[in-house]
Amino acid sequence: MLSVIIPVWRESSLLDNLISDLAKDPYKDKEIIVTIDEPTSKSKTLVQKYADVKFLLNENRMGKVNALNEASQLANGDLLMFLDADTTLKTKNILSKVEQQMDSTVDILEFKKEVEKENFISKLVSYDYIGGIVCSLLFNRLKRCLGLNGSGFVITRQFFNEVGGFKNVISEDLEMGMQAFLRSKTYKYAKDIAIYQQAPSNWKTWFTQRKRWALGTSQLFRSHKKEFIKMSVKHPQISLVALYFFFPALISVMFMSPLVDQAILVGMFALSVKFPILFPILFLTTWGLLLVKNLTVFATMYAVSSVLFYITSRKLKLDFSNREFLVYYLFYSPVWFAMFASYFLIGLFKKNIQLSDWKIK
Repeated sequence: MLSVIIPVWRESSLLDNLISDLAKDPYKDKEIIVTIDEPTSKSKTLVQKYADVKFLLNENRMGKVNALNEASQLANGDLLMFLDADTTLKTKNILSKVEQQMDSTVDILEFKKEVEKENFISKLVSYDYIGGIVCSLLFNRLKRCLGLNGSGFVITRQFFNEVGGFKNVISEDLEMGMQAFLRSKTYKYAKDIAIYQQAPSNWKTWFTQRKRWALGTSQLFRSHKKEFIKMSVKHPQISLVALYFFFPALISVMFMSPLVDQAILVGMFALSVKFPILFPILFLTTWGLLLVKNLTVFATMYAVSSVLFYITSRKLKLDFSNREFLVYYLFYSPVWFAMFASYFLIGLFKKNIQLSDWKIK
């Protein structure tokens, strides 16, 4: 049996359609379990609408980890399929395809994730997901992974019981992937099974989500730094490719003015302050040449990045827009990297991390 588990906090605008698609799936040997923390009246109406679905209603907020573990313990399936409530099934008759992919050699199966492009933010977020897909494909070659995107994946009941369920951490999906890596469990990326994921609707929601992701990654690294270092040394292509596709603008910064150039600029500026008459000459020579150099490097690296992202998008059957990618490269990626680096460092030194929007205890 295949048990589909969907955790919900309060309500989701996509939940009704998600349950409907799963209920209509012709695959017979299935059960659908929906666990809802602090259900709203809208969520409670679904209980009456879907009589064949098991609903677990928690008036107080348990948190995603506890909700998932509770539902998993009540599930009867040998395979446990986890879907976030803000997802839409892109692949039709998904359950039979899951059974075909989950043969006896596979312990964990991850779906292809795409972004539902509802606004300009979601269009920018979609380029993040290109990096996620590329990493998943690299993990697929190794048949092992260091983390998962928890919005859609399947694991065996045997593996779930072996690890004792989801750990009470910020990024329980990444931790589950790490547990699979530590136990040498077989990972498979199902590129032919796809789901759409709803992106944040505004920048405030995006910031809250990304702060959680950065702190969760930091918490995972702090707990398993030896494994991360070992994996990076043995398979450097994974960490390098991931770094590039998630933060492409960093490459331009790395190839732009080195420290020596910066020192020259500072020295020339100091000289021009003392002798103002030299300012236009210095600008036209030293500063001008460095400016031209940096602009040339930046333009070249942007062109290379846009070509690589375009080719990758085409191979992954995803959309690509030069206008969107320009904004992503110039603004979105640098902001996301600065934010990730800041909260990652905070997470390394702060042991007891609590988030107002995310219950983990």
